Amino acid sequence: MTNNKNILCKFASISLNAKLRLLTVFFTLILTTIIGYTISSLDKQKDDGLVINIAGRQRMLTQKFTKEFLLAMDIARQKSGKPDISVSQKTQELFDISLMALTQGGKTYLDLGMTKPVNIPKAPPHIQKQLQVVKQIWEQQKKHISNIVNQGSTPESLALLNKLSIDTLTNMNKAVVMFSDESSAKIHTMERNQITVAIVAVILTLILAELTLRNVIGPINQAIKTTRRITTGDLKDYNQKEHHNNEMGNLTKNIEQMRISLHDFIKQPTGARKLLSSSRSDYILARHFRCGQSTH
Repeated sequence: MTNNKNILCKFASISLNAKLRLLTVFFTLILTTIIGYTISSLDKQKDDGLVINIAGRQRMLTQKFTKEFLLAMDIARQKSGKPDISVSQKTQELFDISLMALTQGGKTYLDLGMTKPVNIPKAPPHIQKQLQVVKQIWEQQKKHISNIVNQGSTPESLALLNKLSIDTLTNMNKAVVMFSDESSAKIHTMERNQITVAIVAVILTLILAELTLRNVIGPINQAIKTTRRITTGDLKDYNQKEHHNNEMGNLTKNIEQMRISLHDFIKQPTGARKLLSSSRSDYILARHFRCGQSTH
């Protein structure tokens, strides 16, 4: 309690000009913080959007890779030759690069032709675990395709290839959903933090404004009471000795000093006679002035 009282006393002693400046600076600081935090969060959202797009493309690449391989196998069978899997290998390369970038962060490509490089951040730990599952199934799928190329295809091997392709797609889809949920969680966190900061800012602003008003209105009311007593001839000392070290404190201090000076002046015999004589002269002059106006 003592510390709080000391703080309030120190705040009360601050000049009115400084208090108004403090309110302005505080309000500006809060706005700057909210705007800066929002801009930073939006920049992160751009990265999240890019990551989700890359992860979503991975689902498509798993199917593209399988279809390109099966098409190469069908063309080779028609021509009775060895399958040309160069097209599917490019798809495989893009999938491998993108999967590594999604997991550990780094460079991948925006386009299928791999001519537009882009850097993305690494995934959070819980999504990295899911991407490791995708990688394990993907490696099995690549190994199985290599066996088909070397040993030929059978209905069983093609069925297994289809199963592995679907498993890769399913687990990659789980990773995409996790990326999307992570991005949504960031948005909710940003909104919650902004609301919290705004509420705290409003409360602190109201407190500062209330303290400032009290420090202004209190001395003004004190000055009004003192001057009203002086006008009625009441020059008693009401023990108003506390004056803040600011503009309003100087006002109340000067008014109190004026009361003391008047009190001391009237208390002296010569001073009282002079004041009485001056008052009588003023009364006579005023009476004479009103009589003159009545005659005219």
